[in-house]
Amino acid sequence: MKRSVGVLAVVALLVVSALAQGKPGYNGDSFTGTLTGADDAAGTISLTADVNGGKQTFTGVLNKFKIQTPDGQKKEIKPSDFPKDAKLTVKFKKKTDNGKTVNEIKDVQMMQ
Repeated sequence: MKRSVGVLAVVALLVVSALAQGKPGYNGDSFTGTLTGADDAAGTISLTADVNGGKQTFTGVLNKFKIQTPDGQKKEIKPSDFPKDAKLTVKFKKKTDNGKTVNEIKDVQMMQ
């Protein structure tokens, strides 16, 4: 009986997580939207999403963000490396830098 309840709880958690990932706008510490700005000098990207008839905009910093290439090497990604109007989901953490709160991007996923 206890095992069935545990399995049910895990399945419910997975379903809620899967549904939350596809929604535009803020979802916990993630944001899904369309790339509307990329600034290599500042190291930032901006995403915009239509949510309930209004626009939400997210701006985050890519601090030395690296990906692994198919040949196994690590490559640093610049904001301008993302295709124009790409649909992205970013996971981020709020961080205070010189008294200013910034969204530090930890992961980026390109949506289809």
